[in-house]
Amino acid sequence: MKKIVILTIFYLVFIITYTYTEVLKENKPFVEFELEKYRGGKEKLSSLFNINDTDNIIILNFFSKTCEPCKKELTVLNKLSSDFKNDAVIIRLINIDKEGVEEYLKENKTELTILLDPEALRTGKKYKILDDYDRANLPKTIILDKNKNIRYI
Repeated sequence: MKKIVILTIFYLVFIITYTYTEVLKENKPFVEFELEKYRGGKEKLSSLFNINDTDNIIILNFFSKTCEPCKKELTVLNKLSSDFKNDAVIIRLINIDKEGVEEYLKENKTELTILLDPEALRTGKKYKILDDYDRANLPKTIILDKNKNIRYI
């Protein structure tokens, strides 16, 4: 069942992603970060891997309010979240805007947890969100496996 879930996730993310993607053939360990949550508090990436004593698959989706393809991805990620709610799949949205998240959420409803990383200062270079000229490369979706390795960028 988990293989089917993973394959389905890879397929859906591949279809909705318009940017350069890369399925990694070798294990590339995740890079830790801690970000503010949109609705208060903080969250460390490492805290997501073993919720409820389950080895989780983590999907990180980076977005900006000015990114039109990001809005299309949000619709699919919302559906994915509800379809795989009990299958150890955790989705986090990471906003890289300085402000305007409230306006974005009025137009684009979601129950997914949103983390804030203004200008991608904490995650930008680590996860190739920013190019060599510090321009955002969005939308960007990253899948981390249960062994804490980046499997898909």
